[in-house]
This record gives sequence, structure tokens and C-alpha cells, in this order.
Amino acid sequence: DQMSEAMLRASMRYLRFGDIDQSVAMSVQGLEMARRSDSPRALAFALHGMGTSFTMAGRHAQALDYFKQMLIEARRAGSLLLEADATTSIGNATAAMGDLKGGEAHLRDAIKLYQRVGGPFYVNFGLFNLATNLRKQGRHAEAMATLEQVLSIYEQHPNRIGRWYTLMALSEESASLARPAPAQAFADAAYTLAQQIGSAVYIAQSARRLSEMAAA
Repeated sequence: DQMSEAMLRASMRYLRFGDIDQSVAMSVQGLEMARRSDSPRALAFALHGMGTSFTMAGRHAQALDYFKQMLIEARRAGSLLLEADATTSIGNATAAMGDLKGGEAHLRDAIKLYQRVGGPFYVNFGLFNLATNLRKQGRHAEAMATLEQVLSIYEQHPNRIGRWYTLMALSEESASLARPAPAQAFADAAYTLAQQIGSAVYIAQSARRLSEMAAA
């Protein structure tokens, strides 16, 4: 199980650097090892890696198939957290294939599972994915309320990277709702936080957001 989880993390690292081919290769290797072990937990991790790799390649139908298999193995393993992760992934893949409402239903189910697992960061992960879906549906007021809930949880349970993503999304949603002052305030806060984190990627994205707003 630990080896499968480690290979999943390695696959995710390749994805972050844009090396989809290597990510898929690592995921395939992990899946082969997990099948030999016949451990449902190991299989769930490996199937998650495969699904995520295909998602990044834009092959959402294949990704959905892997995530559905992951859900079966998560339940076989008796892991609520893996079941929640699989349900989230199914929701996002369903939405990516054009069924936003169907994806929303899965994401709401995932939030209930995360709440049963406990832990604010798990719940926030589910809520943020739901907000992303609502934004794509054009339901900006609902998305805004969901993101504000996420931000409130991060204020009680700090996570700088999660908070940065939330601030950026809040800035964009405020702009969608024709609220320029909050949009600017959230963007400024995101830029300040990016500097505190010290990541060039977050700083660059925050600076780009500020430039876009200045040019609007």
C-alpha cells in the first residue's frame, strides 16, 4: 500500500512538471504492482494515478472508467477517504465530459463523505471542487457563497496554498458578479500571500491576475 501511494505521488510530481507521458508510465507500473498484490487499497491508489494522468491528457472518458474502478476498490478497502476522493474524481470527470449537473451531484455526495471522514482540509477540498463546478454552470452567487465558506474554514485552520487558490477564485467570482472592489481586494491578498509562500509560480499567477484587472 505504501509503495502504491508513493508511486501515485511520483506520478503527480511528473504531472506538475507537465511530463504526462512519464506520469502515465509511472501510473501503469503502479497499477501492475497493485494488481499483483491484490490489495484493494493499493489498487485504489494506482487507479487514481491512472485516472488523473488521463484527465491531464484530456482523455476524460478513460479517466472516468479508472475512477469508477477506484470507487469499487475504495469500498472494498473500507476507506471512506478513498471513496470520497474517487467520488470527487468521478464528479469532475463527468463534468469535464459536459454533464455539469451530473458532476455536481457526485461532488455533493463526496462532500458528505469528507464530512464523515472529518478534518477541515478534506471538507474544503470537496467544497472547492463544488464551487469550481458551480462557476462552470454560471451559478456565480452560489459559487461565491461556497468559496466564502472555504475561506472561513481556512481562517480557522490555516493552509496557505489552499487559501491562495481560494483567494484567486474569489477574485474571479467577484469580478463575474460585477463587484470590482472585492475582486481587487482578494487579488491583492492573493499576491501578498504568494509572496509569503515564496513560490515563483504563485507569485507569477497572482501578478498576472493583477495585470489583467488593471487592463480591464
